[in-house]
Amino acid sequence: MTEEERKQQSGALRKQISGQQNIVKKQNRSQKLASRASYVVAYNIAKSNKTFSDCEFVKTCLLQVSDILCPEQTRDFEAVSLSRKTNTSRIEAINKQFVTQLGSKISTFKFCSFALDESTNITDTAQLLIFIRGIDDNFGVTEELASMRSLKGTTKGSDIFEEFQETITSLKVPLTTICNITADGAPNMTGAKSGFVGKFNESFPGNEVVFLHCIIHQETL
Repeated sequence: MTEEERKQQSGALRKQISGQQNIVKKQNRSQKLASRASYVVAYNIAKSNKTFSDCEFVKTCLLQVSDILCPEQTRDFEAVSLSRKTNTSRIEAINKQFVTQLGSKISTFKFCSFALDESTNITDTAQLLIFIRGIDDNFGVTEELASMRSLKGTTKGSDIFEEFQETITSLKVPLTTICNITADGAPNMTGAKSGFVGKFNESFPGNEVVFLHCIIHQETL
């Protein structure tokens, strides 16, 4: 093989390798875009309180629309995974990211307060919603849903306090930063001994937390 032939063969091999690399890069980019699209749909499904099976309906619509408007990109739409199983894992991943971001904000709080609401959903399962509101040194205010806990069984003050304690522990909320806790006037919340307030004071004696009662439930009833 002459030197010129070696140069030609070397150039052809470089082009072949470069072409293969471009194909891999294009495939990786398409996969990333498909995953991103899947996360966007899952987020909107959860935000709109829709069932996970709606994702499959959304994909059916997307494929039919793409066949009409951009048939050359139908394969890209087919690559977007929108099954119920995938949607569940996507929402779990989004939730973990939200919790991480909230934890980062909580670490900067100078003071914070909580609002608790316990009610029953359509399946007769008691749900405890825990909201947090905090302020940092720069007077930046953050207000988020810290946790939603299912109370399977009883809804006594001890049950509510246990769920609350697990929430502040998982989010690493310093007790010294909690200045206020608001709840409704139900006995399981306000009871001085067996209610949430009583269990809180029993577990954290000498705390300076101010407990407030929300009257919205009474007004609604």
